Amino acid sequence: MCRRSIRRVDGSEDVVRLSRFLELRTRLYRTPRQFQRSPDRLAGELWLRIERQTLRRLRVTGAVLFTIRIHVSPLTDLVDPLDREQLAVALSGLPETMLRYKSMTGFAQGIVAWLRTQSSPLA
Repeated sequence: MCRRSIRRVDGSEDVVRLSRFLELRTRLYRTPRQFQRSPDRLAGELWLRIERQTLRRLRVTGAVLFTIRIHVSPLTDLVDPLDREQLAVALSGLPETMLRYKSMTGFAQGIVAWLRTQSSPLA
């Protein structure tokens, strides 16, 4: 969150931001070889991480409190077809710069295809 966000916090309501991304939980550093797996196999190793971040101005001191709540679950636990399709849409809409920032360039297209296959009524 940046200074502009902090200035927007006037105490009347919280500023809330959601961030979501996929990560391999096996290692912090990922090599390109890790993404040369089939989407089915890779989907079994990916975790969906959702962060809910809030900023709140404290009335007595005027200080700004930052909170973060993190939800992490295996991608394969995402069983609702609508949820899978929404994630596929979100991933396919990310610009290349954001995919690089989130270290997802090596697998995003394959996972989008996997999510859409899993979202279809015939899956």
